[in-house]
Amino acid sequence: MTVTAVPAVAEAIETVASHLHPRPSYDLADHPVPNGREEVWRFTPLRRLRGLLDGTPSAARLSWEVSLPAEVTMTDISSGAVRALGVPAPVDRISALAASLSAGAVKVEVPSGLALSEPIVVNLSGESVNDLVYGQVVFVVGANSAATIVVHHTGSARYASSVSVLVGDGATVNFVSLQDWADDAVHAGHVGLRIGRDARVRTVSASLGGDLVRLVETAEYDGPGGELEQFGLYFVDAGQHVEHRLFVDHNAPHTRSRVDYRGALQGKGAHSVWVGDVLIRKIAENINTYESNKNLVLTDGCRADSVPNLEIETGEIEGAGHSSTTGRFDDEQLFYLRSRGISEEEARRLVVHGFFADIIRRIGVPDIERGLLTTIEHELEATIGAPTPGAAGERRGVALVRACGVADVPVGGTLAVDLGGDADIAVVNTAEGFFAIRDECSHGAVPLSEGEVEGCTLECYLHGSRFDLRTGQPLELPALVPVPVFAVRIDGDDVLIDPDQPIAIQES
Repeated sequence: MTVTAVPAVAEAIETVASHLHPRPSYDLADHPVPNGREEVWRFTPLRRLRGLLDGTPSAARLSWEVSLPAEVTMTDISSGAVRALGVPAPVDRISALAASLSAGAVKVEVPSGLALSEPIVVNLSGESVNDLVYGQVVFVVGANSAATIVVHHTGSARYASSVSVLVGDGATVNFVSLQDWADDAVHAGHVGLRIGRDARVRTVSASLGGDLVRLVETAEYDGPGGELEQFGLYFVDAGQHVEHRLFVDHNAPHTRSRVDYRGALQGKGAHSVWVGDVLIRKIAENINTYESNKNLVLTDGCRADSVPNLEIETGEIEGAGHSSTTGRFDDEQLFYLRSRGISEEEARRLVVHGFFADIIRRIGVPDIERGLLTTIEHELEATIGAPTPGAAGERRGVALVRACGVADVPVGGTLAVDLGGDADIAVVNTAEGFFAIRDECSHGAVPLSEGEVEGCTLECYLHGSRFDLRTGQPLELPALVPVPVFAVRIDGDDVLIDPDQPIAIQES
């Protein structure tokens, strides 16, 4: 990596050249046709892109179905107007072709100061893999506004995309992108985020369909104080190629980023690629960043490539780190579940659901969350089989059971309730809401409801282990095995729980 000096002016940011993230540009000459030996293309089966690199003009379009809350506008704008907005420039040949051949863009805008109570939903559907489609979409979220945006891809096409999300100062954005394509679809493109001063952005990307999906996701900051959380999940079947490449550019001080992507693979030739790169520039003092990728291999014949990177140009930071794990089912988790009378097949199903549950729950749109859980269940039928009668996979619609009243558990308190299982359930009231967790420490038969609540964690009073109430994950030794947690819903003055359906049993 080389660093090129620039004039020492107040707003100057050094130019960093790296093989990990080529210079963004609208000029196609800066994005020659790759040969597969380039660092950014070496994992991609180029022939399976089926013409997306060629630049053949096409008038084909995806079908749009849009749900817009009041005061949100949608307009067609020219390519010149797109550039005038200052969107992130294309980072590879496919996104540059999308920008140049899409004949402008669709702009969806949320006015400043508007907090939306309903999500913006954009459903994009293709008719045939024979259609070559170029698309460009720009989301503009004004200063001090709040919005959830969902982009849902279905059907089939060969789709080259460019999506930009411009987040104003002090705004809060939850951006969800779903790649739920038909089995023969090909989708490659760029999602570019620009995060304003003191803005908070959360993204969730889920890739569950398509023959080949390759998305490059980049993020940069427009000022100090910006915070970014990026979550992702992918389920890769036999012969499928799913590739997520992330680049977080900490180009401003006092910024934060967290990346957590998780994937499951099954079937011969299933191939996932995750490349996470974080650049911390000299100007980016007092930043904090961490990126994580976890892959769960369900069968033989799969390949998971996971490449985390950190490029650090200053030592004046709060913290920076990364992790990557790839493995099969954890024997301790399976033993713990089977010792509670759960069959091996159902235990495996619960582990996979738990593996993804912490990502799915962050979407914030119940219909989308339920749809993803159903899709994952269908995927699991290929390797684990259909759920047995009464198993978690068939209990999605069962009515929840009243566990207690809201007034029965003060904030910071716990209550052990007996709902007929082999162990009580601890209902916990925190500043973030109610949670339910099996009332038994996984290190020993000690009731967790007698421990102390701190934030979204609960401590075992005897052993000192602390568990995340959202995931059941042990955060401190000596416990190593997670504890099941359960869905909670508040209905008026009642706390409702499904005691038969653990929703998050995480890997240790």
